[in-house]
Amino acid sequence: MTKAEGSKNLAEETTQHEKVAGATKRLTTDKKLTPQEVKGKLVEFSWFMQREGYKPSTITGRLDNIKYFVNHGLGPDLLRPEVIKDFIAKQTNWGDGYKANMIVAYTTFLAMHRISWNPPRYNRPERMPYIPLELELDQLITTTGKRMSVFLQGLKETAADPGELQATKWIDLNPQAKTISINHPVKGHKPRIIDVSRELIERLLVLPKKSEKVFQANIKSLQRNFHNQRKTAARKFNNPRLLEITFTTFRHWRATMEYHKTKDIL
Repeated sequence: MTKAEGSKNLAEETTQHEKVAGATKRLTTDKKLTPQEVKGKLVEFSWFMQREGYKPSTITGRLDNIKYFVNHGLGPDLLRPEVIKDFIAKQTNWGDGYKANMIVAYTTFLAMHRISWNPPRYNRPERMPYIPLELELDQLITTTGKRMSVFLQGLKETAADPGELQATKWIDLNPQAKTISINHPVKGHKPRIIDVSRELIERLLVLPKKSEKVFQANIKSLQRNFHNQRKTAARKFNNPRLLEITFTTFRHWRATMEYHKTKDIL
């Protein structure tokens, strides 16, 4: 190898190292983003979580958390952890559990950019789940709109996670056996077949079949509608306890009833 060839190879090798270093270089945290860059970061964040194997419900939740920062004027500061930390600290109306969720979402966002930070410490408070009377669950089931009413009855009878029931397809129903197959489990749950009442099957079958899914609306839309209809029910029955009931309350209620029957937590 001549001296000239050696110098050429060394220059090429140096260039390659610079390219690799540039590709993996950690972004600075003092950069302000333009509105167009913010939009791009949101799309990039969604794709990043998909590639990392996050569940769709997790992707939606964490993306919504980052959008909250954007919608409150922090879009340009998304790569500036200290600004985000100050904003979270000033939210006196947020509980520690909510703050912890926002921090988890933002930590995931920073991980996409290989940016490290010292997140504030907020612990989710532990408390017993609210267990209503069966009568109160039935009050919501009988008061809400047609599709919402069927969804709530489905939650009550299957004890499924709301996201699992929302993902149910028509093909998952077996009217003859009176069962519903949970084929889209979340949070580490397993697929399963659940026996339900003939009444629930009949109510499901009369719903409009506009798509392959029984409940077309996404879980966020269902929750918004439920919150509005829950207020109406609470006023109708003069029962503020109804306002404490969420989709997951139906699951907790069913689990409690099963435990009382079997004394077996599993």
